[in-house]
Amino acid sequence: AEEAEDKLALEKERLASLQGKVAYTWEACACLRFVRIFGGLLKLPKLARDELQAALTDPATSSLLLEVLAKLVNSAAQPPIDEAAWFTDVVELMRADVVKVPTRLAARCTACAYRDLEPQERLRIALAICEAAAPECSPEQLTSIGCSADGMRALPLGRDKHRRAYYHFGDELLFREAGDLPGDADGQAVLAQPQDLRWEIVALSVSTWEAVVAELSGKNSRERQLRVALEECIEDTVAPLEARRKLLAREAARAARPIERMSARQQVKEAERRSRLLQQQEVRRTAA
Repeated sequence: AEEAEDKLALEKERLASLQGKVAYTWEACACLRFVRIFGGLLKLPKLARDELQAALTDPATSSLLLEVLAKLVNSAAQPPIDEAAWFTDVVELMRADVVKVPTRLAARCTACAYRDLEPQERLRIALAICEAAAPECSPEQLTSIGCSADGMRALPLGRDKHRRAYYHFGDELLFREAGDLPGDADGQAVLAQPQDLRWEIVALSVSTWEAVVAELSGKNSRERQLRVALEECIEDTVAPLEARRKLLAREAARAARPIERMSARQQVKEAERRSRLLQQQEVRRTAA
């Protein structure tokens, strides 16, 4: 029990360290979810969270996000991408109200270059491009990708006794509206408009998701429904993702281990295993 408490404490410290990082906002999660869902259909490059963080913080360090967004603006786009020409096209789409961003951000985009924007502004543009590019899919295509065309837009899982909504975008992160919502004259919460809300990450692993579930009351009907939704997410998505991440970490550790330190039999098995992995990677690359 003490070991589990220490692990949970470490997870909560990690959770606190991620607050405010642009790639750990709900907008970033929505963009990543879009790429996961429609990447194959739209032939998009794969985009990981650390690559997204790097590209948003300093576009000069990573061109991958730009390649994804350029492909969404023009399906024929091929790297290397001319950033200035691409951004000119994006601004024109804003003027045509195809890419929908707040008026203040649209004005900023007409006055400065893409690299002069703040990371959160670049992220807001990325999300707007994803929303504009969400394809209308036939039933057959929906079956193959397992989601609807607006699947990147997550509905609330539910609300707690403070009427704070909880959101999940298909990965290991759980978001919640930050702070208590104000009450009206009858003591009921007044739901704020989306632009007035601040969101916070409240869970990023099975242990922290379970901690959130444990804090919910079984006496409140709203929280009972939320508990059921969270438990389903843990079982269907969070636990499998965490198990896969741990497996990949073990595989990476094994691959990094010098093969010379193994016995002759272990060396043969390890060489066969690595050969199989390379073959699988090549099959996936060819299929993509």
